[in-house]
Amino acid sequence: MTLPPIARVGDKLVVPACDVGEVMAIETLPIAGDERTFYRIEFPEGGQSWVPLGTLPEKRIRKVMSRENALEALVVMAAQEAPEKRANWNQRKRRYQEMVMDNSPKLLATLLGELAAVRRTKGTLSFSENKVFEQVRGMLKREMSLALGLSVDAVETRLECALAG
Repeated sequence: MTLPPIARVGDKLVVPACDVGEVMAIETLPIAGDERTFYRIEFPEGGQSWVPLGTLPEKRIRKVMSRENALEALVVMAAQEAPEKRANWNQRKRRYQEMVMDNSPKLLATLLGELAAVRRTKGTLSFSENKVFEQVRGMLKREMSLALGLSVDAVETRLECALAG
């Protein structure tokens, strides 16, 4: 049984831990003697992904957030504070990965705001934390640009204000 597509060619989708990509095609490909239908998603920074049709919710792939969610994300980021006591790196890393893979705009904003607050408090982030910070900031910046109908530079300015605390 083939499920109807929830996205069309040209739609923008947010792929966890990757980026915001555009559905370039819906293709049927032979896989292990069977035929499966996939979304072919291309990313602006290069690369592409094939996602089986009907698995978007299970894979946490979603359409671009709404304007209201983008504005709420800015408020959530600004409200974050550095934790009084931080867990060890392995626990923090696992938590960060879970938040990124959940792909919820609110959780991504929470993570970005928290890391910005830690950076303000400590003066710096570890190399790995900075990588997570930059990855999430880039994803949110590009997605919010689409949601708000603003240039990436304009969104960067809003992000910097929200993250300044």
